[in-house]
Amino acid sequence: MNIDKVTVGLVIYKEKEELQSVLSDLKNQNAYQSIGEVLIVQNSNCEQTFNVAQSFLNQLPLKIFTNQPNNIGQSRSLIVKKSQYPLIAFTDGDCRLPKNWLKNLLNHWQSHLLEHKVALAGPNRLPENDWWQKMVNLSLSLPIGHAWSPQSWIPPHPVPTYHIPTTNGLFLREHILKAGNFSKSNHNNVGEDLDLGLRLKKFGTLYLLPTPIVENNYATSYFETLKRLFQFGQARTKYKNLLSFLTLLFLPLLLTTCILSHFEPLFLIGPTLYLFILFLGSVYVYFKHKNPFSFLLSFFWFVQHFSYSLGALFHLLQRFFSYKKRINSQKITHPK
Repeated sequence: MNIDKVTVGLVIYKEKEELQSVLSDLKNQNAYQSIGEVLIVQNSNCEQTFNVAQSFLNQLPLKIFTNQPNNIGQSRSLIVKKSQYPLIAFTDGDCRLPKNWLKNLLNHWQSHLLEHKVALAGPNRLPENDWWQKMVNLSLSLPIGHAWSPQSWIPPHPVPTYHIPTTNGLFLREHILKAGNFSKSNHNNVGEDLDLGLRLKKFGTLYLLPTPIVENNYATSYFETLKRLFQFGQARTKYKNLLSFLTLLFLPLLLTTCILSHFEPLFLIGPTLYLFILFLGSVYVYFKHKNPFSFLLSFFWFVQHFSYSLGALFHLLQRFFSYKKRINSQKITHPK
């Protein structure tokens, strides 16, 4: 396959100063000559962001489109349809890209070690502008925090994965189209089309890479982070694996063992062991990074798992009531 040129795709909404930064990063890429086109889709109206994009028309091979409804899936599908090249590198308007971002992705794509690839991606991290973002990044240094998520796990070598985040991914356009493109429905609240990963796996392997690592400024406060974790918990119910099962059962099991411990103290062994593992994890991170914030991680991990599980249970209840509503509607439409 000729990959002398690739499409770079961004969906933007209200990223003004951040968009200025990511477009400057693209202009300064080591593999700038490989950028055949930069397709930007303005997701709904935002004049200031649009003006920033226009200011780069003479600096990048830039094409700007507008998608009137605020629909990120529809905007990404538009990029795929408009792309002129076989490979599409996606990132977001609130990201910062290292100079070797595109070169790194393309080097991995050309590697003969990654067989039957249809997409690959690197992880992302928060910029460390405040103590909260530093602590979130610290929490991702252990599986307790990253849970092998393609959004945040930095594997030691390329590994097969189940989903490619569009903050830092390289896709084969042909297979996105074969898989039905990005969903135009509101697939989930975290802005990622997890269903597309499942559909793409039918055509080959998705790979998570150790590099490149992109900064993604998705959360600037405690509550934004908790909201995002809740949303990831909602999205995780789509996967039928052990991790999804444990996410779903975390809160019910914790509540059940606490209630039963009033009758039999031995039931406290499970929660105590869990909290002890969190404490050991925070001690390990402290000795590895020598960062005093490490001792807050036990609490943060507990809140993270709580938010994940709450999101998963909430989504399950949504599906249950949606199913009941559909059944009742069918009974009314087709009475016996």
